[in-house]
Amino acid sequence: MVKIAKEGIRLRNAPLYGPGRLGPEHVVPHRFDNVVVGELMGPIEYVIKPETHTKNLDFLNIYHRWFWEDSPWGGPIALPNETWCQARVLSRWKYGPMNRQLWVSTEWEFHKPALVGQKVYAWLRVLDKYWKRGKPYVRTESWTEDEKGEVYLRQVEELVLLLDMPEDAKLR
Repeated sequence: MVKIAKEGIRLRNAPLYGPGRLGPEHVVPHRFDNVVVGELMGPIEYVIKPETHTKNLDFLNIYHRWFWEDSPWGGPIALPNETWCQARVLSRWKYGPMNRQLWVSTEWEFHKPALVGQKVYAWLRVLDKYWKRGKPYVRTESWTEDEKGEVYLRQVEELVLLLDMPEDAKLR
């Protein structure tokens, strides 16, 4: 198991892109040679918006009152996937809108529910990069926290960087 720690190589003092819509002109290629093992990205601050939360609940047909009204934790709780932050941190901190990678494995560990409308802080660390079966892989650890630094969700994910895939490589 990967331990959460905030030490590491910090290459930027602030995210490359702040709040607001990101367009194709903001894309920085997510390439194997640009990925730095040990790089720590974050925090990215965001809020799980009630409007987005309601759309998710409607789409998924979730009607339990804890997601809509008060819950034992206070207000309505966010869906666990609403605290997922890997793409948000990568895109805001360094790469712009995510571009051409394929998620091939993921491990999610939930620690407590987040509340809708509450500030969330997201971090990401690059754990490793390597070539496996002729394809370029990156492994990351990312996590979301509340204002006290208590973790909501931690995830370790593995990506294939499609921009560096040899043309004759097969995904299987």
